[in-house]
Amino acid sequence: MINSLVSVIIPVYNSENTINNCIKSVLNQTYKQIEVLVIDDGSTDRSYERILKIAAEDTRLKCCHQDNEGVASARNTGLTMASGEWVLFLDSDDFIYPEAIETLLYEANAHSCKLIVGKLILILLPSKISFLHMRKGYFLVRMIIRVDLDWGIW
Repeated sequence: MINSLVSVIIPVYNSENTINNCIKSVLNQTYKQIEVLVIDDGSTDRSYERILKIAAEDTRLKCCHQDNEGVASARNTGLTMASGEWVLFLDSDDFIYPEAIETLLYEANAHSCKLIVGKLILILLPSKISFLHMRKGYFLVRMIIRVDLDWGIW
């Protein structure tokens, strides 16, 4: 499980201002066995152009463009493209800390889990609330998600 491929699925719609940070936070993970699947869901801005530029620099990034069908459809497209043993979903305005995937896999292995949910921390920026942060150390075994969104491991 430690050397498992992780498929990171990122649906994108008109996210030209946030997609670079999101993708780079995934590509800069301490855990390197990843494929990053970015599905542009009919963006009308320069999102897809930015995705293609990053994809030209890193072969772990695969992207596709589809007509606007909604975020669920884009995630499903990502699932059909995924070849990893594990799947991580991110939104295009999220970022994760460098050790996020490594820590999630470590906990999954330590507790023989099939599903892990990381803690979400909202960071207030001028006119934006976003960004995913997975905090180490707090975890729950076989419990449904808590109100404070601390770790959940199933």
